[in-house]
Amino acid sequence: MQETEIYIDKYFKVTYNKQYKVLICKTLVQFIPSSTFQVVFAQMKDAIVQNPIERMIFDKQSLKTFDQNSMTWYHVEWKPQVAKFGLRTHFKILPDDLLFKTSVKVGRERIRKEFPDFRFEDYDIQYCDSIEDALQKINKLRAS
Repeated sequence: MQETEIYIDKYFKVTYNKQYKVLICKTLVQFIPSSTFQVVFAQMKDAIVQNPIERMIFDKQSLKTFDQNSMTWYHVEWKPQVAKFGLRTHFKILPDDLLFKTSVKVGRERIRKEFPDFRFEDYDIQYCDSIEDALQKINKLRAS
């Protein structure tokens, strides 16, 4: 699979696969400060504007915890912005950690209550076990 590097630092590795029209964002550390998260996702938005990206794989397996403000900003501000350019399918890979998964559920419920106009249902959000699993799902979508 031929990938183009979009961004890399100690927090993230972001690549683009033109054939699959997918952006792959992999976290590399246990925690990412909100300011860093937003800067990197702004760079990812630039790539989405410039390329026909329909899907994103977000591999968060390295994380032990996350900033709730980052999660809110990601869903309420960033996702609607990039959806305008065609990114509506999101494959998420979470750490194998019950506390982390519970925090995600709590965060989603908080967003539903605080931002009633934001609808998770407007996006195709799928959870996967690995990047390979997500790519297999993408292959099935491409074949149908």
